[in-house]
Amino acid sequence: MKIDQADQLICAALRNAGACWPREADGAFAGTLLQRASYHGVQPLLHERPLEDWRWPAGVRQALRTRSLGQAMYELRHQEVLSGLLTHLQSRDIGVLFIKGTALAYDVYSSPVLRSRGDTDIFIARHQRQGFKEAAAEAGFAQTSAMSADFVSYQSSYAHEAPDGSVHDLDVHWKINNAPMLAGLFGYDELLTRSRAIPRLHPMAKAPSRADAMLLACIHRAVHVKIPYYVGGTAHFGGDRLIWLYDIDLLARGFTSNEWTALIDLATSKGLCAVCLESLEMTQARLATPLPGAAIAALRSARKEEPIRAYLTASAARQSWMDFIALGGGRARLSYVGETFFPPRAYMQQKYRSSRLRWLPWLYARRAAGGVVKALSRVRRRA
Repeated sequence: MKIDQADQLICAALRNAGACWPREADGAFAGTLLQRASYHGVQPLLHERPLEDWRWPAGVRQALRTRSLGQAMYELRHQEVLSGLLTHLQSRDIGVLFIKGTALAYDVYSSPVLRSRGDTDIFIARHQRQGFKEAAAEAGFAQTSAMSADFVSYQSSYAHEAPDGSVHDLDVHWKINNAPMLAGLFGYDELLTRSRAIPRLHPMAKAPSRADAMLLACIHRAVHVKIPYYVGGTAHFGGDRLIWLYDIDLLARGFTSNEWTALIDLATSKGLCAVCLESLEMTQARLATPLPGAAIAALRSARKEEPIRAYLTASAARQSWMDFIALGGGRARLSYVGETFFPPRAYMQQKYRSSRLRWLPWLYARRAAGGVVKALSRVRRRA
């Protein structure tokens, strides 16, 4: 039995659609299913299903239970760590928005344990970067990566090692995406104006509105068709991860009529109708998500030749050109080119800190060679 059969069974289980274990399945299929459940990030979601009634093997059920218990233990510590961070941020009057997985875990999931994720994404105002860094240090977070540049990267990473040995990672963004074409789609102040409280995480915790969260989830899927994401240290491409579709499913099922209206208005004004529609239709196909016909019709009628969709489906070279054009002014474009080909010394030394040879020209040459290898890899995947 193949990967697609394992995925079909997982989808049926997530739909609560009587996902009975196939009679012809063998041990190899059980291993494949567990691997796919790990890739999709849905082990805790599967564990809460009536698997024994569906005659799933005891070994599979136990493996899912072990993973779910581990996630629950980690989540308890993670919430404690994030609460400590928020306390330090509050003392400095620094506001943040939780986005993506952690925001949804504490907003639309019945338990945050059910939303597997590798890190927590936080959105801050650009001018608060230094203040955030200082507050994070007070809370026990060490900055693990940062690029002191203006155009090539709009995020930095932090890690906190708790007393129990667990490591808690943050990705801190001051623009919503690193690509200049997408970076200005949503600003911090804009999202904050429409934000909602997520008190299950912390009394002061906030997340984007559900309409904003839906569009962010759809963009996230679309971006990773060509930009890699990592599961267990392995690079993957595509927008098929079921945990991302499950986010969209839960958001859609909880939408009020006003939220559907807000979604359509936002998608239309930002040129995201096609991106949103594609995600909703894929989610419906995999998870039988109920979608209001009027909302889908509105998205279909509004989607035209949207620049964002053209960008997301373009070649890497075309995307680079569109990013370059999106920067506007000549000075910004020159800086972007310089940072793209010659990132700051501190970034290069941090990126290649394990290299024995730290001579800067050598590091630039190594980076360029890596870019060529990645480009050839993309060509092979398309072939």
